[in-house]
Amino acid sequence: MMKLTFIVLMFFGFFAEGIAQNEICNEWTLQERREMAEDWIDAIATSGLVVVMESKSRQITYLESQLKATKNDKSEKRKKRIQKELEELKKTALEKAEETIEAFNEYYEFSDVYFVWDHDMRYVLNQSDTALFLADDLTYLDSSPFEANDEVYFLIRGRADRSSGRSGMEGFMIRNKELNPLCTPFPFFLARNQNNFFNVIFSIFQPDLYSERPMSQVAERFNSRLKDY
Repeated sequence: MMKLTFIVLMFFGFFAEGIAQNEICNEWTLQERREMAEDWIDAIATSGLVVVMESKSRQITYLESQLKATKNDKSEKRKKRIQKELEELKKTALEKAEETIEAFNEYYEFSDVYFVWDHDMRYVLNQSDTALFLADDLTYLDSSPFEANDEVYFLIRGRADRSSGRSGMEGFMIRNKELNPLCTPFPFFLARNQNNFFNVIFSIFQPDLYSERPMSQVAERFNSRLKDY
């Protein structure tokens, strides 16, 4: 597995803790940001990129509690409905994780790549050498590829900060260990949807035009952008 420190983080709760991009980036001149972007590119190329995967753990925990609450419920129909929803949710999370790993292993080669579940992110943020990174078969690796004090860069799925110039837009963002998005001209952002003007209009009649990008495209786009920077 490549040593990519590029995490697709889908753990929305962490985003509010990051300082808005413009608040940080406006402290530097364009030339300073260009120099920093070069440093970030080199750091990711050397240390790797970590991709965070959505576990849907909160929804799963909630449904499990609801299922447990129906233990003495006489309504078998309700129990079956909750059980079916729970199984489908777990299946969706697993399939998306497998798709993500396959996509980055096949289409991303700029640097090494590691994967982590969103519910394990808080521990990785506190200490980089926590052994919570995942192998390709979604089992935990025996050790972390990072030292305790290493800076780690994540590819995170969520909403852009209001002051980032992409007010509230959903997408995939490269963020640092403090969960602050990196600064332009570094290519830190990719929209969640293929949301050009015509796709937005025609999606009224054909919803697939405005659906989320496949992970193969996410991996390929970031790979080419980082290579070409």
